[in-house]
Amino acid sequence: MKRRHYKKMLGAMALALPGVAGAAPLEYYNEGNPPTRPFTLAVRAGDYIHLSGQMGTDDKGLVPGGFEAQSRKAMDNIAAVLKGMNLSMDDVVKCTVMMADMSKWGDFNKIYVGYFKPG
Repeated sequence: MKRRHYKKMLGAMALALPGVAGAAPLEYYNEGNPPTRPFTLAVRAGDYIHLSGQMGTDDKGLVPGGFEAQSRKAMDNIAAVLKGMNLSMDDVVKCTVMMADMSKWGDFNKIYVGYFKPG
């Protein structure tokens, strides 16, 4: 895929209405997604690319090493999907993070900010 300058969103839900006049065709990205995972990794709809949420898993399941290792793997999974689309974390403009235990937010944020350039 040729690199284009799209507005990107990460981890957000989108509604597309195919067949509606003026609606952009959807483009799906699913490279490397195991067949056991019933979701598409990313969808481009017009000027936006929406990524499915990621967890700290690999082909074998939840990665060992606890919260920090799983947080890094989730972020690495996001970066891998973007790379497959000729994009990077520099192209992300919005993220939505969902955590089961908000007391871990500070621990997660220390990892999270390392994936983005300052500013």
